[in-house]
Amino acid sequence: MTSVQDPDLDWILQIEECKHVGGSRIKVQGPSKVVALKVSPSVVCLLSHTGKDKLFACSGTIVECGGKESDGTFVGIILTSASLLRCPSGAASLAPDIKVDVLLPDGKLLQGEVFAYDFHYNLSVIKIRSDTPFPTPSLRNLDESIPVTLQPALNSTSPRHSDSFKIRPGDKVKALGRHYHSHSLVIASGSFTIGLCEFDCQELMMSTCKMGSQIHIGGPLINCAGEVIGINFYHERYTPFLPINIAYRCLEHLKIQRSVNRPWLGMELTNFYAVNLADMEKIVQKFPHISEGVVVEKCNLKACRTFIQFKMLRLRYRNLPFKV
Repeated sequence: MTSVQDPDLDWILQIEECKHVGGSRIKVQGPSKVVALKVSPSVVCLLSHTGKDKLFACSGTIVECGGKESDGTFVGIILTSASLLRCPSGAASLAPDIKVDVLLPDGKLLQGEVFAYDFHYNLSVIKIRSDTPFPTPSLRNLDESIPVTLQPALNSTSPRHSDSFKIRPGDKVKALGRHYHSHSLVIASGSFTIGLCEFDCQELMMSTCKMGSQIHIGGPLINCAGEVIGINFYHERYTPFLPINIAYRCLEHLKIQRSVNRPWLGMELTNFYAVNLADMEKIVQKFPHISEGVVVEKCNLKACRTFIQFKMLRLRYRNLPFKV
């Protein structure tokens, strides 16, 4: 087989390819290949440009494929990063006169249609068309309610037939992407870890997967069953990812109204497990039986009071023929 020589890409999986570890190359293990190949038909590479100027290259996942259209084509929905569309100045705005090329795993090049985007969650939706249906992966919602005490964690189980995947610190995950020039699959193995990402979006979670380039941005994060559990972003020390349940909820909003609703209730919440140690100790001292949940970090009392009054008003007049 041929090896892709690219100084910007240190991790390439081409059935037998491998990754750099400490300056040497090691083989990607067989189980990792099998898991990656479950998702690989849906992992694409995208390249944006304005005129002759290339803007950004990243990966994406075909998460939906509709039935045959009246013109005989099939429409695929790609979920990827909004960095693909961002203005070259770095501002949270769409680049002018932007075009998107989509490279499929078999090397076929399609013209992508910019359907919707949201710069807060850094997500964009790209549509593609083909004469044949697009393969889509299995998506699994994340249940990130992680107990901070050992006993609940030992007693908890995650049945494989459940709708959500109970992720725990140390669970093995893999970040996938696709290289534009070689259309090879890119893989990095790691594990889920607890921590707060250095980004504005507080819904982001972390894995220890490390990639040598940014080509896997927008690609899927998968569990050991080959199910997509998140959308990857980039950090030089780790891989931030947005849980697929949040990403897919954003996708539903974007398909309906081209924007994501983010109502402000006057509170900023964070998962209990992500609270810093000093604050967690104080909480556990006062409430020793609490092991999981959310913590209110900031609260605007006036906004919260207004929201509660609104909910009570709806409850009081819920039988009226009009909406309150």
